[in-house]
Amino acid sequence: IADAMKEYAVKIGGLAPELILAERSSRDTVGDAVFTKRNVVSCGDENINWMKLLVVTSDYHVQRVAEIFRFVYGERYEIEVLGAKSVETDPASEGASVMTFRKTFTGIEPVDDGSIYKRLSEEHPFYNGTIHPQI
Repeated sequence: IADAMKEYAVKIGGLAPELILAERSSRDTVGDAVFTKRNVVSCGDENINWMKLLVVTSDYHVQRVAEIFRFVYGERYEIEVLGAKSVETDPASEGASVMTFRKTFTGIEPVDDGSIYKRLSEEHPFYNGTIHPQI
């Protein structure tokens, strides 16, 4: 998905490919937050002050994305989440996903990168080896 979005931004937005960082480790929304922080924001050029994030997602997904990114990044970052118009989805499914996220990370403090990563790798089926190879 990261490569497809990069290609789209280059083709439609006229952006230079070297200006776009594609994070390929993620397998879902929680991974998007964890791995962009770990592999892009925290490992970026020290001269760049990564304090503002714009996250673009499907319109039905905005609230969940905002909650997850704020949990991972914390109040130090200004996070804006924009929703692109999309085909409607089942609101109950989004609600269930939010509850699953909260349950998975119960007891973990926001912004505790080590604990968040550990929980992701041990409890989340996309990262613990249940569905995809373990990270």
